[in-house]
Amino acid sequence: MTSGPTRSRLLGWRDRFEAHLRKDILGFWIRHGLQGRDGFQGAVDRFGDPKPESRRSLVLTARILWTFSAAARRFHDDKYSAVAHRALRVLMTRFHDRRYGGWYWATGAGGRVQDPNKYLYGLSYAIYGLAEYGMMARDRPALALALREFRRLDAVAHDRARGGYHEAFTRGWAPVLGHYPIGPATQRSANTHLHLLEAYTTLLRATGDAKVRDRLAELRALFFTRFANPAGYTHEFMTADWRPLTFESSYGHDIELGWLLQEATIALGEPADDATTVRVAREQVDHALRFGYNRPLGGFFERGPAMGRATKRSMNWWSQAEGLVALLALYATTRDARYFRAFERTAGLVLGRLADREYGEWYGYLDERGRPTRTMKITPWKCPYHNGRACLEIMRRTEALAAG
Repeated sequence: MTSGPTRSRLLGWRDRFEAHLRKDILGFWIRHGLQGRDGFQGAVDRFGDPKPESRRSLVLTARILWTFSAAARRFHDDKYSAVAHRALRVLMTRFHDRRYGGWYWATGAGGRVQDPNKYLYGLSYAIYGLAEYGMMARDRPALALALREFRRLDAVAHDRARGGYHEAFTRGWAPVLGHYPIGPATQRSANTHLHLLEAYTTLLRATGDAKVRDRLAELRALFFTRFANPAGYTHEFMTADWRPLTFESSYGHDIELGWLLQEATIALGEPADDATTVRVAREQVDHALRFGYNRPLGGFFERGPAMGRATKRSMNWWSQAEGLVALLALYATTRDARYFRAFERTAGLVLGRLADREYGEWYGYLDERGRPTRTMKITPWKCPYHNGRACLEIMRRTEALAAG
């Protein structure tokens, strides 16, 4: 049996990703992502030039709140907490619905509401960001608001008969029956439920609330028994009575699920090496490595059939970020050297090709040969959350491994 990576090797990765996070990711957002005295840009190109009239999204705002709150917790740096405070103000003054509760999906550049609907995908990020901010700032009102909005969402959207959540509502909380930004509103999406899982994990850590604990346990069970196929991929959409509708792999979501399940298990007070959690995590990651991994370069492709080689062979930024964390998490749990080797190869792709060393941040997409194809740095969906979180997790996990 080969020995694992040395302490100096592990801490070398920590140092590289810390420097990259602070200079190339958070630094880019502080230089180019802020707008005026109290806002954020909605779209910025590769060179840092804004697109002033672009819409502002709840997802982008809440993810900025989470990222800079988490960075401020790690580094105790006032410039990061200042951005988190700004994000909270924007979230509350431009997106929060004071009449009906919840948060609007999108506003225009000037703050006028463009889409007032309540989509659980976006609401999950608002709760996630508030919980992280509350822990960073020791802000009890922020945590109390996160709990109130959790309870409101749960009262309206939770399916008491079948489990899981209805996902799309009008401003006044009437069900949306058509299509919405994540997919058909009457179906259950793994995507939305995955982000509820991560939000509830953080909210439970922040508050210890019993109802949050119950719902987190339910979500974890749904992934164990419904969404996650034992073949190693996740059903992206299911009917309300839990019949699968899709049989493809979105590799980024599959590998993200692997490590978020482990975090949920730990938050529930169970060991990280819980047998069911580790089994499902390995099934998801091993499937992605088998069918969706770019062996010549490292990194994960976008999509493919349930049991076959990837067919959509572009590589997006967020899948690489989630892959880094999932691989390191599984290595820490199993000590299987395959995962650490894949982590290092993916890290090489990220730092060598995906990161824009000239202008900062990450490209949005690479082609199969590692060439940038989409270079926007900020969009309603592209934010510092996936790559920023990956860097923070790499730092934390390599330190833990180095400590033995």
